[in-house]
This record gives sequence, structure tokens and C-alpha cells, in this order.
Amino acid sequence: MVDNMGERLRELRKQKNLTQEELGKKVSLSASTIGMYEQGRRKPDYSTLVQLCDIFHVSISYIITGNEDVDPDKLIDLFMEEDWLKENLSGGFLNLEHWTEDARRELIKQIIAMIQKKV
Repeated sequence: MVDNMGERLRELRKQKNLTQEELGKKVSLSASTIGMYEQGRRKPDYSTLVQLCDIFHVSISYIITGNEDVDPDKLIDLFMEEDWLKENLSGGFLNLEHWTEDARRELIKQIIAMIQKKV
């Protein structure tokens, strides 16, 4: 039983008979970065998550939690715990330092809804 995102990504990659290098090329990343995802040393950003969902034909819920039918509120909590927004969307046009927690939750909710429509 796979119990974390890195292990899940490794399992999905192996099911597709892809090397880390081959998967990296599909998402424009190095094999080293894919390895770090699989080891849990880094987490994919939003656009990479969407690409991985497309490649593996799974939902973002499955990649993150291992369950296809995760309550969106639970996903929001997971993103908030990891401070995913600051790591992946801060800078440039988004200055999240001044956003309230409710505003951040709403943004995550909209991102999840958009991903679910795509996947």
C-alpha cells in the first residue's frame, strides 16, 4: 500500500514503464527533480501536478492522497498545511503575504475545481 505522494508518483511512473528521465522530459523537468518528488524531498507545483494527472490519467486527489474520492475541503486543508500557495504561487503577480486565510482557501478551492474539470 502506497501511503505518500512520492511513493504514489514512483508507482504510477513504473506502471507506465517510464524512467525518471523519460517522465522528466514529458513535464520539462530533470530526472533529478522527479527523483526528489519520489523521495518526498520536493513537491510538484500546480502546473506539474496538472501534467502528471494527464500523463497518468488520475485525479489530483489520487496523486495527493491516494484516494479518487477525497472531499475538496480535505484537499484544501492539505494545501493549507503544506503552505502550497506560498511555495508555488507567490511572487510575480500574487503577493500572498497579505491574503487572509479565507482568501487563500478560496483560491485553493478554485484551483481544485479547475483541475477536476480538466482531469
